[in-house]
Amino acid sequence: MRIVRPRWLILCFLLLVCWSGCVFGPTALQMSRASYNEAIQRTTNEQLLLNLVRLRYRDVPFVLEVGSVSAQFELRQDASAVGTLRENVGPSKPNPHSLDVGMGVTFFDRPTVTFSPVQGQEFVQRLMTPLTLETIVLLQRSGWSIERVLRLTVQQINGVDNATRATGPTPQHVPPYREFARVCELIRVLQLRRDLAIGYVTKDVPISDPIALTGISGETLITAAKEGYRLMQPDGGKARYVLMGPRQYLELFLSESALASPEVKELCGLLGLAPERKHYEIVQIGTDLIDHAATHGSRDTLAIGTRALLGIMFYLSQGIEVPSLHEYLGLVTVTRDEQGLPFDWNEITGDQLRVRCSILQPRNAAVAVKYRGWWFFVEDSDLDSKATFTLLAQLMSLQAGVEAGPGPVLTLPLGG
Repeated sequence: MRIVRPRWLILCFLLLVCWSGCVFGPTALQMSRASYNEAIQRTTNEQLLLNLVRLRYRDVPFVLEVGSVSAQFELRQDASAVGTLRENVGPSKPNPHSLDVGMGVTFFDRPTVTFSPVQGQEFVQRLMTPLTLETIVLLQRSGWSIERVLRLTVQQINGVDNATRATGPTPQHVPPYREFARVCELIRVLQLRRDLAIGYVTKDVPISDPIALTGISGETLITAAKEGYRLMQPDGGKARYVLMGPRQYLELFLSESALASPEVKELCGLLGLAPERKHYEIVQIGTDLIDHAATHGSRDTLAIGTRALLGIMFYLSQGIEVPSLHEYLGLVTVTRDEQGLPFDWNEITGDQLRVRCSILQPRNAAVAVKYRGWWFFVEDSDLDSKATFTLLAQLMSLQAGVEAGPGPVLTLPLGG
């Protein structure tokens, strides 16, 4: 009598169970991380579009941030094996032995998402504080078109208005915008020809009142030199000195070969700049529109007023397409031109961001939200709108971003 034990089947089964536990952790991470990333990115875009639509209806925007994501994965394994062995079997029974194997695997994914409302005095201040010139330069240097950046973030340059009244609730009448759009177009053309650039220059400027030399010690001079400061006699004076220090200035530069070009002449004419200068200082102002006519043709600076993030969102919301029924019911303001006809805001914002509406859910949308029973969306093929939407999202992170909390936590209890 000879008994055959199929040990190799049992061994393979045990190895399979152990292997599944070892590879489960990395595989679960690989499968889930991209899914959570995509979900957070998609819902963040939807929230931004939703707030733009709310502003179009004069409703209050609200921001809800994802505070943390915790995903716990669990793998349960059940196994059984039943074998039958027979004795004294002959050729008539080719399969004398049998082994029945049973295996069950159950996968659980238990995500926990924490949402945090973004609110409070600090957030509101960031939302309503005008952008700095440094932020505009940063965006331009990071590859964004200077024309797109200026039209989106700048309120006015040297009194040339960029639809200032559009940075709040929808106005009753059409704001001026054509001259500013032309200014931005000229700047873009000259920049592409490498005839115009915007950047910083460092100059030494007096940072103190005149000081008697007898009141300055050697140690003070050494410390000042280490910090990049130096003493200088103003106007050749011998008795007193002033402390000079480096200061950065933002300037617009024009190439000498372009000074006589039609584009530069037109640009100087629109902005009231003194002609035939190779550089103009750029300063930020926080006041209302300056008297453009009083300084026409004599300015050596570019006085720029910037928008706040909330003003940018209002500005872009004006061009959102709304149902005719909502206009008839008075749910939105209808802007009218000089003839009293409805004004199409796409003349101002259409090449920047175009948000359409539909009663049915759109099929080919880059981002879409449902509000007041209608779908509002950006078409996936509208690259200009997608670019502006991405730029707005970056501005939201730069200007109104909250302090980072603990990073997303992914808990994997099983390992290999």
